[in-house]
This record gives sequence, C-alpha cells and structure tokens, in this order.
Amino acid sequence: MRSHPDSIANLPTMGNAAFPMVLAPVTVTPASTVDPMALFDEVLSILDLPADWIGMRAQRTTGSQRTLRDGRPQQNHRYRDQGAMVEVLVAGQLGYAASNQLTVTGLQAAAHQAYQQAQAAAPWQLQAFSSGMRPRELGLYTSSVLQPPDQISGGDINALLAQICQGLNVSEQIVQTIASLHSQTTDIWLLSSSGTRVQQQFTYFGTHFGATAQAGAVVQTRHHNGPYAHYYQGGWEHLAEAEDLWQAVQQAAEQAVELLTAPECPTMTSTLVLAPDQMLLQIHESIGHPLELDRILGDERNYAGGSFVKPEDFGQLQYGSPLLNVTFDPTLEHQLASYGFDDTGVGARTPVSDSPGGVRAGPGRPGEPSALWVTGGRLRSGHILESAGHRSHGQY
Repeated sequence: MRSHPDSIANLPTMGNAAFPMVLAPVTVTPASTVDPMALFDEVLSILDLPADWIGMRAQRTTGSQRTLRDGRPQQNHRYRDQGAMVEVLVAGQLGYAASNQLTVTGLQAAAHQAYQQAQAAAPWQLQAFSSGMRPRELGLYTSSVLQPPDQISGGDINALLAQICQGLNVSEQIVQTIASLHSQTTDIWLLSSSGTRVQQQFTYFGTHFGATAQAGAVVQTRHHNGPYAHYYQGGWEHLAEAEDLWQAVQQAAEQAVELLTAPECPTMTSTLVLAPDQMLLQIHESIGHPLELDRILGDERNYAGGSFVKPEDFGQLQYGSPLLNVTFDPTLEHQLASYGFDDTGVGARTPVSDSPGGVRAGPGRPGEPSALWVTGGRLRSGHILESAGHRSHGQY
C-alpha cells in the first residue's frame, strides 16, 4: 500500500485528465434573504385564529455529497431544501401543516390548515395537550466547528477520496472500491405565541468507504463500520488529524479479502459480543423506537407500528440484564444527536439521576428536559416523540 499523508492540508487538486468531473444536475431554490424570525413575528401579529397556542418552525438545509467508485467520480451532488411547519393547539388537540413558501401568505395558509386539522382530530384525541407543554424557551445553539466543510475545495475532497480508493486496493482480489464524503448545514428557527425564540445551526460531516473482494463465485464486501458510523457534528477537524484513517482503510480492504475464505458461522448457543457499530443500531431499534410516546399511545400504529411498552411500565418493566445502563445526553458535543433544543423547543439538559436508577423525565416528553434512562436493566423513563423531528427521532 502506498504511503498517505496524515493530513489533508497538502492534498493536490484533481486534474481534469486523470479525474474527469461528473456533474450531477443541481436543483436550487432561489436564495432567500428572508429573516424567518421577523417573518414569524409578522404572521403571528396578524393571524386571527381562536387557538390556545401557535408555534412555527422554519428549516433551511444545504449540503453536498461526493462519491468515488474505483477512483473515479460517481457523484458530485449539492442540494438545498427549505420549508416551515406550523403547529396549532385547539381544545387540547395539536394540528400540523407545512409550507415550502417562507412568506406571510404561505404561513397564514399553513396556520389555517393546521387549525382545521386540530378541530377535525379533537373528537378522537388520544392525549389532551395544553400550552404548558410548550414552555417559553430562549436560546441559540451552534455546532462546534473548527474547520467548516466549505473551506475545502471540491478538487481536494475528490483527491482525498481517490487516495482512499487507491489505499483499498490491497490485493488483486479487490474488484471494487468506494469512498464518499457528506457535509450538511441545517439552520432552524423556532418561535411561538408563548414567547419561545430559538435559533440553531447544525453542521454535519461524515465519511464512508469500503471494498468488495471476489474469488470465483464468492463475493464479499467490507465497509468501515457502515455508512453512518463515522458522522459527527463539526468539520474537517474530525478527519484532518485522524492518524488511524489509512490504517482503517487498509483494515477494511484486508478484511474483505479474509472474508472470502472465512468459515461459516457455526450453529450453536454462545455469548454474543456486539461491536459499537452494531450496538448503536441495536439500541436504536430495541430501546429507542419502543419508547416513542406516539407508538406507546397508539398514534403511530397506522404508520410505523405500536410498542410493547405501556405507560404504566415506566419504573416497573425489566428491560434487560441488571448490567444494562443506557442514557441519552444531547449536551455532549460533536455527536450526531447533540442539540441545544429539541424540535418542540424544549432545552437540552444533562440527565441527573436522583436515586439509584431513577430519573423524572424522558426525551421528547412535552415540556420536559431530554433524558433517557434504563438503569440496572429496569425501564425508568423515555418518552420520545417520533413526530417531534430528527433531533428526537432517528439519532438516539
């Protein structure tokens, strides 16, 4: 394997002859100079709805995805997405509507639609809400970023990915290599009639690479822990000083070759040891999804399914071994699920146990700080609202 730099600082720009550029069609909405907070203020001041509470959340996302297969550009893609959601509380029932038009007219229409939805759903409500479940919050959150993704040119990114592909070619049995890099910035503005004013900016950065080996009819693929195992909040600092990057590249390729002659897993009863990349998925599926409040109450039943957990199980259900301890702390920096406020506006707080295995609130529970606890194998708390958005769903 050829030697590689431990830093991306001196990577060469790709030449057009050696690395022909493949330009994917880019659909970009017109650049908006609208201040969402000022727009929300204007809409709230003129809305004439007999609602108990109104909330508005705007989101604007920009990002890029670059992928090389066998050292040649496969995807150079940029994207932009924006829109707003309006929540309206009427007689204990929340209604929702969205618009891709960040204008007074667009948000007014969404608010009226959400109001009508709340009225129509009220007779079948599963849970009565109040404005107290959307408390007033003020604040600003920004991902900690030392080297923003846009400081590196597209040529340098493709040069790095080409070097990764080359590093994956450790044997003639390697028949395909792939390397990709994804970066994304998401801005969120949240304002409500209860006085909430929250602004957040999330910067995400992640890499993925792997190799496919073949020997006759046997084909095996090995990746570096999967597509989302190495995604963080931050920028190039997560990769530029990664001394083990090239070691990981070589290991993934060598293991793809080793798998060609690896024996089949025997049929037997044994102790299972899950590596971190599989454990995070197991926690997500076995603990995260079943504790979502909309599944527990049945509101999600027609979409993604229900849950075996019941409201009365909290503090009682033996969820696993007495050695099992799980907690969710969104205040930790750089994690994919780190945030200052969840998508309902509730501020993130470090969970504190007030007794062995005890805590008072769960993530996504209306009006409560975020925390998830399974301690001593017993379920303590963990109401997650799947509908609350990606900062309460999909990243725990």
